[in-house]
Amino acid sequence: MSLTPLLGLNGFGTANIPVLGLGALGTTLNLGIPAVSLLNPLKPNYEQLGPVYNGPGSLHEKKPFTLVPLDFEQRGAIDRAKKFAMEESIKAALAKQTRQQQLLQTPANKKAQTLNLLSRIYVGSISYDLKEESIKVAFSPFGPIRTVTMSWDAATQKHKGFAFIEFEHPEAAHLAVEQMNNASLGGRQLKVGRPSNLPQADPLINELVTEYKLEKKIYIAGVHADLTEEDLKLVFEAFGKIISCKLPADPARSSKHRGFGYIEYESEQSANDAVASMNMFDLGGQFLRVGKAISPPEDQLNTSSNSIPTAAAMAAASATAKVMALEAENVKGRSPGSISSASSLTSGVNASLLNSLATSEQDGQTASGALSWDRIEAQEAAAKAAAMGVEDDGLLEHQENLQIRGRDARNVMMQKLIRYPPRGVMILRNMVGPEDCDDDLETEVNDECCNYGPVERVVIYQELDEEGQLIIKIFVVFTDFEAVDRAISSLNGRYFAGRQVIAERYDTAKFESNDLTG
Repeated sequence: MSLTPLLGLNGFGTANIPVLGLGALGTTLNLGIPAVSLLNPLKPNYEQLGPVYNGPGSLHEKKPFTLVPLDFEQRGAIDRAKKFAMEESIKAALAKQTRQQQLLQTPANKKAQTLNLLSRIYVGSISYDLKEESIKVAFSPFGPIRTVTMSWDAATQKHKGFAFIEFEHPEAAHLAVEQMNNASLGGRQLKVGRPSNLPQADPLINELVTEYKLEKKIYIAGVHADLTEEDLKLVFEAFGKIISCKLPADPARSSKHRGFGYIEYESEQSANDAVASMNMFDLGGQFLRVGKAISPPEDQLNTSSNSIPTAAAMAAASATAKVMALEAENVKGRSPGSISSASSLTSGVNASLLNSLATSEQDGQTASGALSWDRIEAQEAAAKAAAMGVEDDGLLEHQENLQIRGRDARNVMMQKLIRYPPRGVMILRNMVGPEDCDDDLETEVNDECCNYGPVERVVIYQELDEEGQLIIKIFVVFTDFEAVDRAISSLNGRYFAGRQVIAERYDTAKFESNDLTG
């Protein structure tokens, strides 16, 4: 008998158990029992030598499920996803509110849109030498202009020969269509009419006049800067009793009006007589443009109360998005801590979206302001020339307390506002470039030209030449006819800042008609 280690199943080894040599057992011991029966009482003892794995079909132990901890980048990605989802929810809610407001549009808003359409005109057959500023100067006597839009050809760097003008008031557009159609400007006859989206404006005008009872009210443009409401009332009450006379104040110039106004008569016949008699009447050196009123009073067309401010709309959209987020999280059964975090996220998104909306509105205003000219040299020069009129102090003191009624009012006002036309106009070409234009240029030119005679005003005009280059023209108005000849003989061919100046006489009639393209 010998002790032999045996290897069992599945990596288990058996203990050292005696192994009997069956051959020797049979020869040495003669016990009278089989040799196999001697091994049955012996049970093997197995020891684990390696790991144990659960195989297929085994029963796993039930344990609480836990998530893998997130790193910094994963947490940031989740926060960005939540913020993006909240922004989209607020935008969707805001768009829904906008659609609802459009569906619930009030009649006042519709009237405002109608007035905006009536304030636009189409101008065709424009000379290619004319620019936007020239168009604005030609149409500004009818009333304040909001924008002038011209289409440009990228290949030729020239406009396409037509433009759209939007006035601040529909009366100005109506008068411009009546008086500027087939008018000559820049050597061509203009074609002035309504845009294609408003071919027939008369029915809308009649509807506004009837609804707001404007039959007794007239619109006046081209009012002299020195005239006051009382002065204008003295002139126009020759046609009948006046209920009100208003000239809107100019916020850019203290104690000055904007050059237009409204007069309301006691009878409709008086208003009709005033329009027929005073339209294109020369009052103080300027032609009046008189027509029937179309715009309703501002207090009767107030749409601000029906519109929702941006901040209020954003707050409502934010609240809607937050409620939607809370409902979604309640359905999922999230913890209260996650709800509070969603609330704080909503406030942050609300602030960022509100700032972006404010920025876009500001950009829109800037772009809109870029289409309108803040400074028109010709108009400023005209106002300056009107203010430079010399009158006797004693006469002014006498007129302060002067009360005149009846037919003599018009003659008295004409004597008061009479202006003498300029004796001569000189144009200076190639004197300065666009980079040399500053606030002191007008003063410098005025001081230089005063050496040759009395200067009434200086007008600086900019335009594009045939090659698309910006050029500067300077117009000097002398009160003495001989001063123009003296200035031309001295300045023509003279070098100024490295440029050879070209000084010529300019046609006075063209200058008075605001044609500065010559």
